[in-house]
Amino acid sequence: MLAPKIFLLLALGLMLSHQSRSQKIHITSYICSDSLTTVHMGEMVVPKEKEQVFKEAACMAVQILYSKEFRKELTKYIANHTNDGDYAEAWQGWDVDKIISGLKEHINGITVITDGSPAELWDYTFFGNLAWDGDSSGPIRLNQFGLNRDAASIANSFIHEVSHRAGMGHPHSSIRGAWETAICEPPYVIGSILEKIAKGNAWTWKKAADCKCLK
Repeated sequence: MLAPKIFLLLALGLMLSHQSRSQKIHITSYICSDSLTTVHMGEMVVPKEKEQVFKEAACMAVQILYSKEFRKELTKYIANHTNDGDYAEAWQGWDVDKIISGLKEHINGITVITDGSPAELWDYTFFGNLAWDGDSSGPIRLNQFGLNRDAASIANSFIHEVSHRAGMGHPHSSIRGAWETAICEPPYVIGSILEKIAKGNAWTWKKAADCKCLK
């Protein structure tokens, strides 16, 4: 009985993929700035109805990355939670200065696209995949089937994927039964800290997405 369900899922993906191509908008040379810094984002190709939330998410990621609060929270986390456990190896060689400088370098000019292909529907439905960083020169790709989120959550995805571009990883995500370890590795923690700062008192810890150390 699984085969018909898979066929229907792929058929739905093809239909939605076709619709998504006619409804996307190109956001070019978007600038995020405040009194301290200006960052020129690259092109973002997103569903038209998500234009504003993507602009908000992009600038949210930049502004929090450059904030004192982000540095403070990341410094505290590294000092208290990265020396022991199976996830410690992924943090080796990454202090707060190296992390932040790498993120700043790679977020500048970053391009973003959304993908509504059947493959992305499959990944979202069966694996919960929200985004991936693509190759070193191409755009960050966000799963179009996982965009029913607020700006803070999308900013989390932005900074998570930028951390991959900067050289950080979560090796335990590819090991069966090791998800709780993977979400305590740099890209997930960095994204969670940024989202936590963005939401303030409205932030709630999520077992499937946030390291237990952030509770």
